[in-house]
Amino acid sequence: MPRGVGLNWLYDEARLQNRILTPQALAVQMKSRLNFWWSADWLNVDASGLVSGAIDLTGNENNGVQSTAANRLSYFASDRMFGGRPSFGSTTITGARHLAAPSALAYRWHIFSCYYKDGVDNTFDTSMFFTAGTGNFGGPRVMGLSGTATLANTDAFTSTLSRGGGVQNSTALPMPATVCAATTGTGAAYSLQVGGSTVTPDRVLVGAFRHFVSSSAALTNNEISLIEGVIAWDDGTPLVASHRFANRPPLIGD
Repeated sequence: MPRGVGLNWLYDEARLQNRILTPQALAVQMKSRLNFWWSADWLNVDASGLVSGAIDLTGNENNGVQSTAANRLSYFASDRMFGGRPSFGSTTITGARHLAAPSALAYRWHIFSCYYKDGVDNTFDTSMFFTAGTGNFGGPRVMGLSGTATLANTDAFTSTLSRGGGVQNSTALPMPATVCAATTGTGAAYSLQVGGSTVTPDRVLVGAFRHFVSSSAALTNNEISLIEGVIAWDDGTPLVASHRFANRPPLIGD
């Protein structure tokens, strides 16, 4: 499992040997396959500690934007849920705080790391707001069923993200901080708002994100697991035992 659960030395040894595949390196490597890669390490933060933008690590310049101060998510410089690394999110459900993609892009995959409610339990909750599109796809999207640790494979979650394409939950556990992958199926275009929404206010994510990656390409299983592995080892969050990077970090050349 990734750092924080007994294998720190593997990561540290590979890092000292300059063999670690970092989020920045993988984002550039997969530039043609991704829409954007946002990381809490590369945010524009205003004087009040609120997130005004996210820098796209791929170089595609699909930066996250938020020009309205009242709608900005909070920046957490040291988040215990991610091993003391930065994150962005909210401590309250009220408002319309979010990061928006700069324009309507075609989405097929969203791969991200997040947690809900400071990790007070190992369950999702239907009050959790994840993301929204616009128009008919602007409603709140919950991560899972209340009181469970199972991703919701229903319209409540997938109609915006996947238009019915479903979700991949092989890395959704263990909670509370986790790596998830959701498929958009046919790659339809819509306006993406992460963490909250002007369309459906007062459903802001109570929790935080560290990485958020989106792709319009039909990613292969190897590409998906590589992104998941890079995110998990960077975050210090565990992966399920069957994951190919459960017991070692992704390396240059993987």
